[in-house]
Amino acid sequence: DGRVTSLKAKLSSHEDLNFAREWVDVVLQKAYGRVNRDRKMLVVVNPYGGSGQGQKVWDTTVLPIFKAANASFEVIFTTHRGHGIEIGEGIDLTQFQVLVCVSGDGIVHEVLNGIGRRADAGIALKKISFASIPAGSGNALSVNNMGPQNCRNTVLAALTALKGRAVPLDLCSVTQLPAGKSVDSGVEPIRMLSFLSTSFGLMADLDVGTENWRWMGETRFILGYLKGAFKNPKQPCRLDILLSEFDKKVMETNWIKQRAELNSGSSALDVQDSSLGEPEDRGSKSDRSNGLPDLMYGDVRTPIPKAALPFSSTSTSGDPNPIKDQWYTLEEPITSVYAGTLPFMAADLLEFPMKLTGDGSIDIIVHQSPSVLRTLLCIDGADQGSMFRNKDCQYFKAKAFRLTPLPLPLNKNDEPIGRKSFIVLDGENMPYQSIQAEIHSELGSVL
Repeated sequence: DGRVTSLKAKLSSHEDLNFAREWVDVVLQKAYGRVNRDRKMLVVVNPYGGSGQGQKVWDTTVLPIFKAANASFEVIFTTHRGHGIEIGEGIDLTQFQVLVCVSGDGIVHEVLNGIGRRADAGIALKKISFASIPAGSGNALSVNNMGPQNCRNTVLAALTALKGRAVPLDLCSVTQLPAGKSVDSGVEPIRMLSFLSTSFGLMADLDVGTENWRWMGETRFILGYLKGAFKNPKQPCRLDILLSEFDKKVMETNWIKQRAELNSGSSALDVQDSSLGEPEDRGSKSDRSNGLPDLMYGDVRTPIPKAALPFSSTSTSGDPNPIKDQWYTLEEPITSVYAGTLPFMAADLLEFPMKLTGDGSIDIIVHQSPSVLRTLLCIDGADQGSMFRNKDCQYFKAKAFRLTPLPLPLNKNDEPIGRKSFIVLDGENMPYQSIQAEIHSELGSVL
């Protein structure tokens, strides 16, 4: 029920003292198992997250639990936008094994990208495990860690930071040129890390387009979807996908097999908690040096192979049996494009039900709805992953993709029809221009 209970006893002899010590050791062993009780944590609190919930959650829930557990931790309160990046860049790898974010997903994204800027980013991502304590309006990492029913349980989240096991986390490398720069400018693209999603169209509008509704909490996303659905805008874009799977039946078969391996404990995806904080023991399927992995498919400037095959948002064009490891190109107005590396995007949105950590894919949904009613019906059952089977949604597994927004159509007065959407990365608004992502299986870890 969230209360911290302490036990006190009066000892009258050395025998009682020895017995008490043995009893305490047994209780702690039962409570922590193989997890290292001496893990050192750096706590990052966003006091402004979730309309000020970050400070309250820390003061009333997390701090008392950490103190009761005699936990080893330091705390930093963010003071400005980008502060999380500075923290990630400067974290001392010799002092900490766990990075606890008392915030929404935004601070996780910032700290992760601060780590990604380090020369020893590969080592840092092996050594540091993330723990998320929900205190923002968007808490997708917490939903995926603890499940939709427990995703707001800050007590459970605090205990997970203390006693949770480290499990792998898929990450993406994302490249984009600085705002306003073209491929011909000669400017190097910016490389970022993503742990959650990339969105464009309706699913981006309901996120960034509702920033002024943050006081509503997660309700703002529902209202944002309804607002967008009634307008039912179409956004012209080009989407290039390096396809790894197209057949939904094959996806389901593979998912069942991999899930069974996870449940049996025989899967290579498992990370032993005893290795938490031991970089030489905690490996990854990705080849890594001290820095980030090399980009396997180039960056956002790299030409897409001329052999790329066209497809529509409802079926592959002239190719009923798509070829794996082949680039496919869609170029038409869409309702939304959503790409993710975790199953849940919110407690009531199981957007990517076929996604499992370590499966080597970014899951992508292309939504093309012909009417307002169909757009509204699309979210019926979204908490159960209904979009996977929705006839207006195309579901892909990809190794990489590139999203390029195209100009809006013009009316007879040469004025744009409608308004531009947003490109959103892990909930953060990005420049409205081409963006490319590729998967790195198990590059990070989370408790």
